[in-house]
Amino acid sequence: MNNKYSIWLMPEKITFKYFYTIIKNISKEYKSLVFPPHITILGNIIPSDFKQIEKQSILFTENIQSIRINVDKPEIGNNYFKALYLKIKKNNELLQLYQTAKKYFIHKDSNFYPHLSLYYGYLNKRLKKEIIIKYDFLKIKNFICNQIYIYQTAGKVLNWKLIYNYSLK
Repeated sequence: MNNKYSIWLMPEKITFKYFYTIIKNISKEYKSLVFPPHITILGNIIPSDFKQIEKQSILFTENIQSIRINVDKPEIGNNYFKALYLKIKKNNELLQLYQTAKKYFIHKDSNFYPHLSLYYGYLNKRLKKEIIIKYDFLKIKNFICNQIYIYQTAGKVLNWKLIYNYSLK
């Protein structure tokens, strides 16, 4: 088993459905993978063993409150996982959550750039701009994240697996 995990902050149900539908539609039209809408708090987590990730996850999540998220704007990039995404405005709660996660988990993340990906893959810039024009990404400019998912994110996206799900207060 490949030990690589990520901590995802998950939007509440209505927002999740809205962005999941957009991701599915883009994915179908541009032949990409479907994935759950999320904000990665910490990636490249390397636990010493599977039980360790469970123990650290419980300790990490026990006092975390739901977090209000404010969307900045759609962005395009050259990274496979940041090809098309919504940039999320950093706030004190997000920064504190990131700092807390770093204390609980051994990781190889180098910086914190909160975003909600809408497309994984490689498209030319023109197509990405067409997608931004076509979809109303900013219909929801702020929302609540009320769950944390711990995902095993080793290998291909199709092999990613939800390991733990924690509801926030």
